[in-house]
Amino acid sequence: MVRIENTLFVKAIVEEGLLTDKSAAMISKGVQGHYGLLIHLINQGLMKREGAIKLWADSLGVAWVDLNESLFQTDIVQTLPKTVAAEKIAIPLYKLGDKATVAMADPTNRRVVEDIERAMKIG
Repeated sequence: MVRIENTLFVKAIVEEGLLTDKSAAMISKGVQGHYGLLIHLINQGLMKREGAIKLWADSLGVAWVDLNESLFQTDIVQTLPKTVAAEKIAIPLYKLGDKATVAMADPTNRRVVEDIERAMKIG
């Protein structure tokens, strides 16, 4: 699993009383970072999927998309090779004009965004 850090997410779950700082740090270390912690909280039933993902996105300052409820432009999805999508934890959703919207676990990582742009031949 890719190690993605999001300290504001950890702060939010501690403030909500879901975990202590110490337990969040211990779990994060064992599950490869804060993204692993997010997945752990969902898998253990400590947070509902939608609420956990919304909190993750809010803590990053980005909108979140429920992929089960979203429409996809198939031709745009296919512009990102499956290997890149899996490695970067990303999936293109749609394109308007020359801008593509991509759902991704770490939209703050500029290097990942640039890698996706190159792979999709945009930007």
